Amino acid sequence: MKRLLLTTLFTLSILCAMAGDQQPLYIIDGKKASLEDVNNLKTKKITSMMVYKNETDVSRYAHLGDVTNGVVYIYTEQEEDDMVWIMVDEMPKFMDGDTSTFIEWVMQNLRYPAKAIERGLQGKITCGFVVDSNGYIDTDALEFYDTSCDEDMILRNEVIRVLSKSPQWTPGKQMGKPVKVKFIIPVSFKLPDSDGNISTSSSSNATSESQLRDVVVVGFGQ
Repeated sequence: MKRLLLTTLFTLSILCAMAGDQQPLYIIDGKKASLEDVNNLKTKKITSMMVYKNETDVSRYAHLGDVTNGVVYIYTEQEEDDMVWIMVDEMPKFMDGDTSTFIEWVMQNLRYPAKAIERGLQGKITCGFVVDSNGYIDTDALEFYDTSCDEDMILRNEVIRVLSKSPQWTPGKQMGKPVKVKFIIPVSFKLPDSDGNISTSSSSNATSESQLRDVVVVGFGQ
């Protein structure tokens, strides 16, 4: 098995070098990686590798980078308790419901910060959060991807504030054991234009159980 992985990685390296910029998105244990990172991996540390090409599969990783040429997802040897899953046998449940119940709760609790309205700040924040094996969101481990309002922390802090208030989930399970499961939630803060209209062009639907649908927060007045 290890020899097969090594051969596959070597073949990928050669093909990508020949293809120039037409490289897949590399992910190692949930984090974006370069071809150099992949080449530097010790083969004995690799436990499995998945190659995704179809649109449905690659879309769940679009928050990490360009998935036009597919995704190569590599899992490495880790302490079992440190593993973070994207899909598991039993996905976490929120307040006896599913992720839609969580989205509704987030929408009820998010507020457009007054300072952001005064300064005309708006944009999209994509946040990755983990529901741990006890059912809690670890706000110290939040990740933010390609947000359109990175220059200011006001909107990001509002997302952090709400996620930190999340009630306990029923943790996800893999083979009957509670595990950590990662979710991605996009939050769009929008202000009306001079005519009072709100653009809906950036809203999106969920593409997988771990990729939640867009939450839109609209700010009016001051």
